[in-house]
Amino acid sequence: DLIAQAKSGTGKTCVFSVIALEAVVVANKNPQVLMLAPTREIALQIRDVVRDIGAFLAEGATTLQCHCFIGGIPMSDDLAILGPSGKGCHIAVGTPGRIKALIGSRDLSVRALRMVILDEADKLLDPAFAKEGLEIVQALPARKQVLAVSATFPEEPRKLLLPVMRDP
Repeated sequence: DLIAQAKSGTGKTCVFSVIALEAVVVANKNPQVLMLAPTREIALQIRDVVRDIGAFLAEGATTLQCHCFIGGIPMSDDLAILGPSGKGCHIAVGTPGRIKALIGSRDLSVRALRMVILDEADKLLDPAFAKEGLEIVQALPARKQVLAVSATFPEEPRKLLLPVMRDP
């Protein structure tokens, strides 16, 4: 597990996107990486970076599928992607509320998840999000890798992370 801190504008999103893409097996259409962001805008930016970097990642006819799951978008759009007739999703990016709802309804399968990335972890572990964010991480398979990335890491958010991480 990893806790990474770097100033804004230094390429954190690019770095964790490459790490995530290295972990994906494109032949497996199940979600393998979950990326949480505190806002819709950040989630959409992450999705775009992952898609740009992973544009040429393919195995046979199967190409990388990275989708954004955020509030303000009809749940039916998410279910069309995640359902049995959907495209599948290798990397799921989203905000805590929508991701928690999709996991709770079992529409977002977590059985193949190998990695969870908390972008702007200091904000995700702010009192407004901390309970949801930690519940999501705890609901994921025990064998997952956890990456927490942020420009700042005050002591309190770091303390909240330690119980859900292995030797970060």
